[in-house]
Amino acid sequence: MRSLITVVGLLASIILVTSAAMTTKHPHVHHSVTGLSFFYDMNSNNMVMKKDGYCYFVVLTPDQESSVKTQDGLRSIEASMLTLHTTAAHLGMTGADHAHLSHYIYSHFCKNEPLIKLVE
Repeated sequence: MRSLITVVGLLASIILVTSAAMTTKHPHVHHSVTGLSFFYDMNSNNMVMKKDGYCYFVVLTPDQESSVKTQDGLRSIEASMLTLHTTAAHLGMTGADHAHLSHYIYSHFCKNEPLIKLVE
């Protein structure tokens, strides 16, 4: 009986830890009335912005990778993407870029919209 309680307790702990870890990994999607949408792709460390029928993405720097975990950090990255949109070079995607973006970006978030890489 004691071993059954131990096993049940261990399973409950694993479920709680897994659930907690999963909540920090959910992608960030931000919608606003201005028609902008943002998506953080944790698998590739890219932030994607959907605006005016296009999807723009940037590869996050190591500092941004740390700050993306907070709401303030996310907002800061979103604001910098808006600035980059007007000041950075707009490049076509390379094969490596395509290989790193998640399936969700292609099939849902940016479905039927051109993807453009923003580079400072």
